[in-house]
Amino acid sequence: MRPKERISIVLDNIDWEDFINYLEFDDAKEIAIKCKMNIHIIKSEWEKDPDLRLSQILINIGILYNKPGFWYYIEETDYFLERKILNPEEILFWGTYGKDGKQPFKQILIKDMDSEHLQACLNTQKNMNKLYRQTMRKVLRKRKLDSIRYMENMRYIYESEARDIERFCNNFKNK
Repeated sequence: MRPKERISIVLDNIDWEDFINYLEFDDAKEIAIKCKMNIHIIKSEWEKDPDLRLSQILINIGILYNKPGFWYYIEETDYFLERKILNPEEILFWGTYGKDGKQPFKQILIKDMDSEHLQACLNTQKNMNKLYRQTMRKVLRKRKLDSIRYMENMRYIYESEARDIERFCNNFKNK
């Protein structure tokens, strides 16, 4: 089941003309204009059935015409990743029942998972999709680097303040 939460991410980041070209339609410019003019209809119809792909919604509401081909089954996630519009952690969701496995099912963006949860997934989900595994590792590495940078910055500030206090005390003694 595709997460409903992806809908606003997709609609906020999509380049309509590029997406229609990606689906291999010839009249991308005209279709993109229709999409922009009908964004509220697209969103409301998609939210009614979030398991559909964007291309399927566009057919259902009459913006795209149905034609033979694989394009009907293209995941909008693939479009964002192949075009490098979003990083994987900004569009990939992970389903969870909570730490104890007894919470209601919810799907969360990988970037919004806490580090402990990411590490637990990496340790326990041996058959995880390669892209998900790489993305989780990348997020953990970035958080570690950010933490190290933060600590180095705090040490610099502390040492700088300590020098300022020492200078002040020395100036005070000399007067």
